[in-house]
Amino acid sequence: MKAPTSTADRLQGFASWWRSPSPEGQAPMNRAQWLAVALAGVVAALVGLICLLIAASNLNIADTSRFLIFWSLLYLSIGVIGGITAELTRSVAAARAGWASGNVDHLSVSSAPDASSNPARSPLTNSALTLVPVMLVLFTVLALAGGSGLPLWRHALPAFTGDDQWGVAIAIFVGVIGYTGQAVIAGGLAGSKQWRFYAILLATEAAARLLMVAVAALLRLGLWGMIWGCAAAEFVWVVFWLTSRRVRRALGAPLDAGGWVLLRRCLGAMFSQGVNSVLVIGFPWLLGLTTKTNVLLTAAPLMLAITLTRAPIMVPLAAAYNVGVNFLAHRRPHWRPLVVIIGIIAGIGVILAILVGLFGQGLLNLVHPSYGLNPWLLIGLVGAATTIAILTFTSIAAQARGLYGWLLGGWLVAIVAAVLLLLLPVSLETRALLALLIGPILGAVTHLGRLLTGEKLNDAHDPTAANDDPTIAELPAG
Repeated sequence: MKAPTSTADRLQGFASWWRSPSPEGQAPMNRAQWLAVALAGVVAALVGLICLLIAASNLNIADTSRFLIFWSLLYLSIGVIGGITAELTRSVAAARAGWASGNVDHLSVSSAPDASSNPARSPLTNSALTLVPVMLVLFTVLALAGGSGLPLWRHALPAFTGDDQWGVAIAIFVGVIGYTGQAVIAGGLAGSKQWRFYAILLATEAAARLLMVAVAALLRLGLWGMIWGCAAAEFVWVVFWLTSRRVRRALGAPLDAGGWVLLRRCLGAMFSQGVNSVLVIGFPWLLGLTTKTNVLLTAAPLMLAITLTRAPIMVPLAAAYNVGVNFLAHRRPHWRPLVVIIGIIAGIGVILAILVGLFGQGLLNLVHPSYGLNPWLLIGLVGAATTIAILTFTSIAAQARGLYGWLLGGWLVAIVAAVLLLLLPVSLETRALLALLIGPILGAVTHLGRLLTGEKLNDAHDPTAANDDPTIAELPAG
């Protein structure tokens, strides 16, 4: 008799269905390349914080609340589209290595006069496929789907009413279309190992966003100037496309698969990126969907505090995400590194909580004199940021072990729990704090339950387990 299938097994099966294989024999980034990409990621995150601070300093509380909700939904949508970059990076790298089809010529996008003249053949379609038609198809699909879905988009925009809903929905739609081009180019550059150009593209897009928001503030263009400035910044890749031959060659890079195979993998990567982004980027939007408008328009101090208290712990962790996956993937499963690193994250959270309790209210007043929150609430928000960081780390561990179904399952548990807690009939601050504390804890427990169970089983069958004691000293410096 066939054993019953658990929910976790179904999730693991789903993850295996869409997950793209990794090409073997691919050399990892060296330290300089990793530092360039990590630095670009940190710069982009810090620039985002500066944009929010500029908005909060120049808009009233109601308009700042609206801007934070717009920002949340725009970059949640962009986070979903970012899954395309991850899959195209893998696909280009696999085609270059000749890993997927076994008959793909090794290419060098940086040196070939025309990468598309030596195309990979899809093992399923036996036809050439490069990034250019992929970009065109994505533009077409998103334009049709997004354009026809605008009436639904505008109803998903709390705090905006009437014609303003249409305006914001169109701005988000334009921003997503713009970022799609960058997602494809970034995938081509990363898959072709053009890491310096990849880092420059990331940093330039962030700089363009900051410039647009700053100009809107200086010219007193208000909320709408900042909204459309953010949308316009997502087209900065066009400058790279027009001026850089290397970028145009990267767009001619072949892929290792085509048609439905590539579509399946892209959809899976987008789903994974979206699940990971909901609580990290999209929480203000979730808060808006579960809160009455008159209350929401006063919530700018709370939403800004959530973002600011996360930054010191989440920005470095996000920059080191891929390094963490690589570090744990090349070591035998063991519970000690998990416990030690979670303890370090918790310790950092305690230190930050003390500092925020002492100085947090004063810093908020520097942003806007009317912003005021209870110091205990600020301390609680640091605790919530710590739980999100722990959930992110357990995600790193799950990905390193290849537990993709459990990786998704942990985030889904956290999201469902957070949404349910946001529906409680209590104050806005209490709902937000409970959702951000309890949701991530439940998600991390889901990850750890599988990680620790699997490692105990491994230890039971590994006669060298008693002599293998990885320590925190094995962590990469910095």
